[in-house]
Amino acid sequence: MNREELMGFVLAHLAEEFELDPAEIKPETRLREDLDADSLDIRNVLMEVEDEYRITLPRDPDVKIDTVGDAIDYVLAQSPS
Repeated sequence: MNREELMGFVLAHLAEEFELDPAEIKPETRLREDLDADSLDIRNVLMEVEDEYRITLPRDPDVKIDTVGDAIDYVLAQSPS
């Protein structure tokens, strides 16, 4: 998986979940403030990524994911190369 592929997948999922045009969602889009996502919404996005790419992401309560870009960075940092 590369950054562009993952970004496309996450944007499509968020757009569907929050009924938005994917073009409205950018890496700097804040999940809580801009999309009104809660921690369950964020967890659901990460679970969708796990299912799609057949990976397991660590459950670390100290990980801070504020923006779409943070979520992408987290997944890429945890994924096997």
